[in-house]
Amino acid sequence: NIHKDGSKQAILQSLIRCGELLEIRICATGVEQPEEWMWLESAGIFCFQGNLFSKYDKNGYLKIFWPESNEFIEC
Repeated sequence: NIHKDGSKQAILQSLIRCGELLEIRICATGVEQPEEWMWLESAGIFCFQGNLFSKYDKNGYLKIFWPESNEFIEC
């Protein structure tokens, strides 16, 4: 819920800036809500992991979701 917490936002923005200066790519994990994804992307993060993007189905297959269209690919 980074999109709701100003303290977390301030800390993450500092980490993003530090990563930029050190040329380190940051990947956000645990992204579960579209609002989190949108906030993180607007803050400069473009690598994401979490249930918003991939979930396992009842047979154990990983399904990758693309939030724009809710399409998936079985892996």
